[in-house]
Amino acid sequence: MFSTRVLDIFKNPMSAGGLQGANGVGKYIDPVCGDQVKIYLKIEKNIVTEARFKAVGSVATIVFASSICTCVLDCTIEECLNLNAQRLFEIT
Repeated sequence: MFSTRVLDIFKNPMSAGGLQGANGVGKYIDPVCGDQVKIYLKIEKNIVTEARFKAVGSVATIVFASSICTCVLDCTIEECLNLNAQRLFEIT
């Protein structure tokens, strides 16, 4: 059902875990299935210098949380706000 690439990310998610000293934190709980994601960012001079996540949920939830962290690294806040599902599909 899932591609080899998606399963590889799921088994070895990059950026999993909390982030000491994060100055940006976001949390989402899916009201339908209950999956939960918390993203931690370190932002210096408007640039994301570190990104990590904690997630409880499906394969897709963990893969997308990992992909978000990868995608926002070294981006400005404005670039992060423009992240969309199409970009996440491209990198996964």
